[in-house]
Amino acid sequence: MGADPVSSLAARQKTEVFNRRYGAAIRRLRMEAGLKQSDIAGLTERNLRRVEHGQLAASKSTLQSLANAHGMALEDYLDGLALGVKGA
Repeated sequence: MGADPVSSLAARQKTEVFNRRYGAAIRRLRMEAGLKQSDIAGLTERNLRRVEHGQLAASKSTLQSLANAHGMALEDYLDGLALGVKGA
């Protein structure tokens, strides 16, 4: 028996909404820090743009690159993102 298509759609939609909110928080933090997409070492501008628009989930290495660019420990950067996601 396969997965319930309604449940699968709902789960996919929740993930998409989360990725958009998380991406918006990433973009907001970057812009508040005065960083350009090209300032983030280890990420292409294209991939960062996709993350910021919720089209691509942020991997741990992406988050580490972002934290490094902000001069923050990963844990502190994630705390900042969590506040941004809640405020969105």
